[in-house]
Amino acid sequence: MILAMLLCEKYFYAPFALIFIGEVALNLNWAIVADMSLYVVIPPRRSTAEAFQILISHMFGDAGSPYLVGVISEALKRYYSFAPEETPSQAVQFRSLQYALFVTCFVEVAGAVFFLITALYIVRDKQKVDRAIAEAAAQQTEPSHSNATKVAAAE
Repeated sequence: MILAMLLCEKYFYAPFALIFIGEVALNLNWAIVADMSLYVVIPPRRSTAEAFQILISHMFGDAGSPYLVGVISEALKRYYSFAPEETPSQAVQFRSLQYALFVTCFVEVAGAVFFLITALYIVRDKQKVDRAIAEAAAQQTEPSHSNATKVAAAE
């Protein structure tokens, strides 16, 4: 993605191809994230967990990032302009937006690091959920003391 943004000044088609490849690579992990969310949550709470995962990812990604990129871009325009009271040139506008968009690349790298850290715990957490499900199933199949007395009284 960074390479695509750096090449866009001199090349026309290469940045589009690189952005396409980068976006496809970013979107390939959505199914894995949803699967991981479902692995580590007991069945009655899975729909809520999935809804919160989608809400938080859209809240910080889709909703918050354009504002953050705009704020950074405007600050860079003032920094790169020779006269801040005048309208910045197109080159300054382009560079400030380009550099502001680099922030998203660093956030993606940080997200990848956190994703890999969570991968260290996924097996252990899935085993905990499987044990909790097995314990709940065992409690439902075992007759309770009150059920045993009712059966004995009926005989």
